[in-house]
Amino acid sequence: AKAGAVLYKFDQANLSRTLDEAFAGVDVIVDVLSTGFIPEEVNNSVIEAAARSPAKVYILSEWGL
Repeated sequence: AKAGAVLYKFDQANLSRTLDEAFAGVDVIVDVLSTGFIPEEVNNSVIEAAARSPAKVYILSEWGL
């Protein structure tokens, strides 16, 4: 957070809204959520929110991150 990072607490009941707020104004999204521990619904919501966001680059968690 000292380098300008902002931490968001996600509200799973309002996941789309929370993700949209978190991704607003970012250029790059690096998804490091573990697909083995995160529900598929959450992973899908992250991908959908990334598609709606102004981010120019989205790096999938499946790429080994």
